Amino acid sequence: MSSVHDRVDGVEKRFGLLIKVGGGITLTFLTWIGVGTAYLFSMHGDIQAIKQYETDHGAQIVKDIESPTNAAQLARNLSIAAAQIQLARAENRSPNPSKLKPLENAVLKQSTEHPELPQTWQAAAELASYRTSNIVRPAPLPDCNVDQGVRIIYPEDIPGIQLPPDYANVSGYLFRNCTLHLDHLPEGHLIVGHIKSNSSGPELPPGTPFAIGHLAFLVNCDIVLTDAGVAESDIVRFFGANCRFDYQVETIPTPPTQRLLIASLDNPTPGQLAVELRAAN
Repeated sequence: MSSVHDRVDGVEKRFGLLIKVGGGITLTFLTWIGVGTAYLFSMHGDIQAIKQYETDHGAQIVKDIESPTNAAQLARNLSIAAAQIQLARAENRSPNPSKLKPLENAVLKQSTEHPELPQTWQAAAELASYRTSNIVRPAPLPDCNVDQGVRIIYPEDIPGIQLPPDYANVSGYLFRNCTLHLDHLPEGHLIVGHIKSNSSGPELPPGTPFAIGHLAFLVNCDIVLTDAGVAESDIVRFFGANCRFDYQVETIPTPPTQRLLIASLDNPTPGQLAVELRAAN
């Protein structure tokens, strides 16, 4: 495991403009709003400045994110919140759900009201990842096999996943105990049609549309998301349990990736996932 100082380097790199002066650090957040306009936020001292700012202004930042006076202030405070969360992750601080909830709600609100700000999605990605940081793996997980085919999914295959009532008999892709990079998914082989009278049951009357190959189930997986987003695939719905999120987003994501971030942050159980990225064709 890397040291705290090594992981703090990630905080410095993520937020860009870092100037080291003597034994101290000047951490500068540069946030672009619109075209040719910038908001500059600086804190002088060492990395303790972030912690002190969190102590002094944490509650106020949540309020300002909920009800910003302008886009520049919103972007500034989202950047500060994201920096605080990433520092907490770098120092292996355990997430406190009750303390995180107000910030999660504020960021979710802005994901609807200000999806045009990259800082909204940066904060959402950091929070979603931090919520699952208590899920510990005994060893690094291998990459998932994305060349697998569709299979029938039985309840014992997906412990912890509650399916909707109309998912009594399903098939899909099953990923367990592996790392799934969302920019590398099975292409899928989607089959769509309508139930015929000779194959329908009381729950599936004739004419009911069906789709095979559009579902993916993830159990005990690490899910990696970058600015590459979610790969184009026939998979449109993900269900997950006991998953650890490793999300790093710098730019405004595509709508499917935005839905993934919102679902990852909005689920009441960290590590659970139920999201429809796009409608099945």
